[in-house]
Amino acid sequence: MTADDRARRAPVPPAPSGSRQARRRLLLVEDEAPLATVLASVLRGTHEVTIATHGADALRLLDETTTTFDVVLSDVHMPWMNGIDLHRALAARGSPLARRFVLMSGAPLSAPHRAYLDQAGVSLLAKPFEMTELEQVLSTTLAAAGPG
Repeated sequence: MTADDRARRAPVPPAPSGSRQARRRLLLVEDEAPLATVLASVLRGTHEVTIATHGADALRLLDETTTTFDVVLSDVHMPWMNGIDLHRALAARGSPLARRFVLMSGAPLSAPHRAYLDQAGVSLLAKPFEMTELEQVLSTTLAAAGPG
């Protein structure tokens, strides 16, 4: 079992007592291991988090698992398959996750990528971001996607 496998299967801590927010199941797609680890650690306080290291890894994980995810939170710029191509693949499959998808980027997007996000209605978080901003985007994305 690799370190990535152990991280994916790490126990999820319980939600803080008195928490009003529902625990969400997030698929975090991030190729920078230190950033993925820190972000997952913070998010695991209130959510269940599974990490994929790039878009192709996320698709493989979605094909191989019975876990149902509420939201995909993906970096844009990654090797093998970037976040925009991951979104396109999910949309082409007719996956409901295409409607529950949030991208993050620390770099400016090209005009074609920006146009795609606008057309597809995908939210983009500029790194670095505050956790309150992330939670707001997650809530807005889920509300806009509706059930399923």
